[in-house]
Amino acid sequence: MRRSLFLAATFFLAVAALPGLAQGQIGFVLGAGATFPMGDYGDFAKTGWMVNGGVWAPVGEARALGVLGEVFYGSNSHDEDVVPGKTNLYGGYAGATYRLGDPTRPGVFLVGKVGALAHNWDLGDGDTTLPEGEEETTWDFSYGGGVGLSIPRGAWVPWILVQYIGAGDTQFIPVSVGFTYVPGGR
Repeated sequence: MRRSLFLAATFFLAVAALPGLAQGQIGFVLGAGATFPMGDYGDFAKTGWMVNGGVWAPVGEARALGVLGEVFYGSNSHDEDVVPGKTNLYGGYAGATYRLGDPTRPGVFLVGKVGALAHNWDLGDGDTTLPEGEEETTWDFSYGGGVGLSIPRGAWVPWILVQYIGAGDTQFIPVSVGFTYVPGGR
């Protein structure tokens, strides 16, 4: 079921990106930042890091709406008194962005996405006892949304983004900075 949802979202992204590809307006996304665990995940995980990369394409001539496909990898160390080691998070998303106001000027954008997230327990040297009911790696349907600020500079668009990401008991807030590069972009 999860794999089917992820494949359907990926197919949607590919179809939605075709007009951008035909116009030579596919952008490349790269970002990095901190992750702040919440809920059950926040009971044992500390602030961590995450990197992401992907593609973005505008939908329509106005360039306010866009489609996004991304992959990510990150890690959060654990409070050793609760659970030893660290958690590695990775997966992928398909989503949409919406730029408020004139996309050629600095301004606010919104992002929403769905995909799959893997929660991988890395308990470190010698300890292989996972918390009760947990598997070493679990995949879950994941969803997220956020708000960001972009500052277009021709083909380069630097941004800062604050999001909420949820997948089962793994919930966190990533705060990231990065850029989108659209060759020949305006």
